[in-house]
Amino acid sequence: ILQIQMRAINLALRNSIPWNREPDTVVELAKQRVSSTGNSWVAVWRSGPVFNSLEPTWDKAELNIGSISHGDLSWPIRISVWFYKQGHADTLLGVCETTVDKLLNACMGEDDDVEEVSEKDLILTRLNNEGKEVGIIRITKAVLLERLPEEPPPPPPPPASTPSLYGDTPTCAPKSMGSMTNGVSMSAHGMNDSFGSVAIDFSESFASSAPCEILLPPMIEDTPRMTRPRFKEYVDSGCEIDLCFAIDFTSSNGDPRIPGSLHYQSPDSLNDYEETITSIGDALAS
Repeated sequence: ILQIQMRAINLALRNSIPWNREPDTVVELAKQRVSSTGNSWVAVWRSGPVFNSLEPTWDKAELNIGSISHGDLSWPIRISVWFYKQGHADTLLGVCETTVDKLLNACMGEDDDVEEVSEKDLILTRLNNEGKEVGIIRITKAVLLERLPEEPPPPPPPPASTPSLYGDTPTCAPKSMGSMTNGVSMSAHGMNDSFGSVAIDFSESFASSAPCEILLPPMIEDTPRMTRPRFKEYVDSGCEIDLCFAIDFTSSNGDPRIPGSLHYQSPDSLNDYEETITSIGDALAS
């Protein structure tokens, strides 16, 4: 994992920027894509905007080395600074090409507040006007972090037995039915001999018993609510993803045996389909 943070110094204004404010900017990292049809750049990370500043410090990023450089510290990458325009297409200010190895060596560390230009600083130049400087990129933090193996999730607790509505069996039962009759007093006051009411006094039978404790079920508002896991939580917990691609070999893509066609397999580089599959696989793996 590459952990990196960048800031800019003395960005050049463009005519499209209002005169009464400084620009809003974002920074973008892209890796070089090599294919049989020519080299290009594929964006792998883009910061959030920093508003109204000629010396912005952008968000810290944590990038998978495989996603940004195929695991090769000397693989070409490009840093681009854009003027951010909410609701409109952003305007490219300048670019600089480097590698992960150079970024690690260019880190200023505690000297990132130095105003003078350092030999470690990266020079931004216009894309269509090579050599014209439009600002400086300073690497304030660049370090490789080792990804620790994730601990397996703890096993689920054993299922608990279903509790009774009133909890455990009360401990206030009499010792025997025989002792129960010793403290029973009965009186009948009925309308006739066949029907009457009976009053039973168990005070002597339960005098020596343990106190009776009745457990009521918890209130509904105290019951923890179940939350639906997010996709990332499934992956972090060890969920495996099967990735399957389907490629349509249409005649318009050219003969796969001829160099330059979309399906041509070169021993030195990847074609457009292979590069796309690799990029998506790297993104899901990270």
